[in-house]
Amino acid sequence: MYMVFDIGGTFVKYAILDRSGNIFIQGKFPTPQQSLDELLLEMFSTIERYEEYEVKGISICCPGVVDSYQGVVYYGGCLTYLHEVNLKQKFIEKFKLPVSIENDGKAAALAELWRGGVNQSKHAVILVLGSAIGGGIVIDGKLHRGQHFSAGEVSYMVGDPTDQPGIFKMCGFDACAPKMINDIAEANGLSPDTDGRIVFEYIKKENAASWSIFTEYCHKIAKMIVSLQYILDPERFIICGGISTQSLVCEQIMKEVEQIYKKNPMYLLMPVIENSTLNNDANLYGALYHFFEEYIEKADEYAEHNAILCPNCSTELIQSEQKAV
Repeated sequence: MYMVFDIGGTFVKYAILDRSGNIFIQGKFPTPQQSLDELLLEMFSTIERYEEYEVKGISICCPGVVDSYQGVVYYGGCLTYLHEVNLKQKFIEKFKLPVSIENDGKAAALAELWRGGVNQSKHAVILVLGSAIGGGIVIDGKLHRGQHFSAGEVSYMVGDPTDQPGIFKMCGFDACAPKMINDIAEANGLSPDTDGRIVFEYIKKENAASWSIFTEYCHKIAKMIVSLQYILDPERFIICGGISTQSLVCEQIMKEVEQIYKKNPMYLLMPVIENSTLNNDANLYGALYHFFEEYIEKADEYAEHNAILCPNCSTELIQSEQKAV
């Protein structure tokens, strides 16, 4: 059994899975917003609560640029306290188990490669619509991490100008799901902490204010997709993230793309946009896949780094897993 965490801006989701990706335990808790110590306390206690499952490894995905060799997180998206934290080291020191760390967008891409709609595609872009916009790029059937582990960080694409000369918004933080939901809640006199599923009941064409906010959100994502289509030329885009369970999201993004093409006839390569079939579990599956990738498929590549961090916890796992595969 393996304990997997998906650290998001709003919730930390966790699950216990076997090597085939079957989920046995699943839950979540609110993401601590103030300090790393609070986050670690919650995650450590979650692992300890399920010690009867005899977890053999821990895998984590989180926002930010992640050095998946060393286990260090940079910037951490909206969770700024993750900057320059070696999460891998902290969990190894605590539990003396193999640990892997991956960026959440890349985890979603790995999940789609393993269990989703990308396993038959050579080139694809995965977009995770959440507190920012996570991204994963698949080239020639493999996840592309880039020279500095930042490939797919679509949130940092240059967006609309701000009121300050020369200062631009970053696309992924300007077009984030919580902001859209909060704006719609405010427009309808709802509490800021209203469940997003309730807010979606207000997104109707006859509700002009809500519909305008929603379509503007979809339009911003559509612009990103059009740019990425011409930069990367993928076979398909896969939309993931909690908000993607609302079928209206993918449908409206596609309509916004079509409007861009209609008004700009120089664009000819129409993107193929699909909803993920993995829904909210994508990052959990992908984080686990990365664990196997690190400790089994690419064990030699990671060996030097793992030997430094956890000299006694890699060999036994690798040998037992290779026998089981």
